[in-house]
Amino acid sequence: MRITKQNLTINGVTHPEIIFMRVSPDNLQDAILLVLRELAEDSWLNKLADETVRESFRLASSRTVADIERKIKDPLGGNNARKAGQYLVSHLSKKAIVSELSHEDIPLMELLSRRISGGEGFDFYTEKLSDSLIVCGEAKFVSDRNAYTDSLVQIKDFIDAQKHILDVQVICHFTSEASRKKLIKGQHGVCAAFSTTNIETDILTSNIKTSVNLSALFDKNLIILVGVDVA
Repeated sequence: MRITKQNLTINGVTHPEIIFMRVSPDNLQDAILLVLRELAEDSWLNKLADETVRESFRLASSRTVADIERKIKDPLGGNNARKAGQYLVSHLSKKAIVSELSHEDIPLMELLSRRISGGEGFDFYTEKLSDSLIVCGEAKFVSDRNAYTDSLVQIKDFIDAQKHILDVQVICHFTSEASRKKLIKGQHGVCAAFSTTNIETDILTSNIKTSVNLSALFDKNLIILVGVDVA
């Protein structure tokens, strides 16, 4: 898997708080199988001291992993194919942020139970411990176009609906109190994760930089944009 990253320059000013990353799997089918293996890996449960909480998360995550596997392997495609693509974008984007930006890894929200694949809310979170900053991530997959607009619009809608605040009761098991207090006060980052086509990176970033949906998030402490090549 190849990962490139850059700070975006907008109107001649380079913004260290706006990061663009592009993730290019070496082999898409292998990447899908890797996602399934890593989702089934439940070592993250060891971070939980309370055995009763640990078993609750274990049950919820096992059911969700089974549901995700069914959708990824569904030969009929359709909505299940879209959801499978979204899992791929979510997982690989979060993995890139953790490895390239030294963020703490938090399991996908699907695994933490809000629903068996399908409820409304942010897809994933990461935490930058050095800045006590939680990043709220939303992934979008569209097979035939670059889906950054879909992701940026959804992020704004979820923030307005305070979905990130509602998720504190779940992510409190995996984040620091200092970061959560800042999140409640509106001090946090966002990540727009999205599927990309074969478009050149310079053209893609140029289009993103002029998006009104990006400028609508300029008040956030950190903006991460992750394009995942799925074509």
